[in-house]
Amino acid sequence: MSIYAAWLDESGSNPAIDPNTYILSAVIGEAEHAPGIRESMRGLLVGKGHKKLHWRTEAARRQELIVKTIAALEVEYLVVVRAGGPAAEKPERRRRLCMERMLPELVKMGVDEVVIESRGSKDDRRDVQRALLRLHRIAGDPDRPLSPRNAKPQA
Repeated sequence: MSIYAAWLDESGSNPAIDPNTYILSAVIGEAEHAPGIRESMRGLLVGKGHKKLHWRTEAARRQELIVKTIAALEVEYLVVVRAGGPAAEKPERRRRLCMERMLPELVKMGVDEVVIESRGSKDDRRDVQRALLRLHRIAGDPDRPLSPRNAKPQA
């Protein structure tokens, strides 16, 4: 039986295009394929100073290359969007609501490990605590251990 991993990323709102919107996406793949997936993604980095891909800062030709590279990977995708809501709603609440929707879906898909980009130690601890509480509420499987390993932030 395959062990699945999910790598999560987020995007906040561009007030001119999509006010009050928050997007949380997951790339889901077999954990044994993670080294090859990482190698493909790292191959998109340009130069030593380029540590992350940021869609909004990439030129159109680079965006096309990124899309083609990701499309060629043996992965699935899941996207959760929080749109609308009160204008005063804080991004942290939007993020939490997206996580609360995303995590149960990942569990249903058989994901055993979730990797979330680090946001700093304080936010990371809060993310792990909330993820574990949410997973505890929905998992209901005594043979499936819930621990920080199953919802770990990563730099």
